[in-house]
Amino acid sequence: MTPPAILTQALALEMTQADLSQTLSANRDEQAAFNSELREPELGFGPHLMLDCRQCDISKISDLQHVFTVLDQLPELIGMTKITAPYVFNYSGLIPEDRGITGTVIIAESHITFHSFIEKDYFFFDIFSCKPFNVERVVEYIVSAFGVRSFERADVARGRFFPRGNIMARGTGDKLSQAEISDLARWHDNATHPHAGVAAP
Repeated sequence: MTPPAILTQALALEMTQADLSQTLSANRDEQAAFNSELREPELGFGPHLMLDCRQCDISKISDLQHVFTVLDQLPELIGMTKITAPYVFNYSGLIPEDRGITGTVIIAESHITFHSFIEKDYFFFDIFSCKPFNVERVVEYIVSAFGVRSFERADVARGRFFPRGNIMARGTGDKLSQAEISDLARWHDNATHPHAGVAAP
């Protein structure tokens, strides 16, 4: 299955809120088609994407409204169901240089979080979901939205043996079919393999 085309690198450092809205609108039908082709396995809870980002656009990782917009629009981009509006706030704790912005949005599938450290030019982004999503689309979106030039990435398949669908109705002693074992193997074959990346200039 070929995933939809990634976001253009031309937006890497200049994406505005209007750009975000325009990009979302242009890709909704394409993303819906991608989501419709995904087949969830009967075991395994879902993917967890983690991005550790640096060398960012400081004006964007320190902008409450920009972070809110990104968190508000991302669920629709990847076919998730937003339960609450994003909760975004400035953070300043015991270590002054660790000040930044924290934000989260609760989705029916789980959650999305953002934590920036403005003076250290760094932020962490997580998305955890009970269903598959286009991970590459999310990476490109976040890199473009915050002008990221360097990042580390980890993909984890959570809940390896979490029962899904009609497996819950079966006896605990029942053996998995060969098809179910194959589904589980495909679902987890890329789990827990960290990646490092440098965004295109």
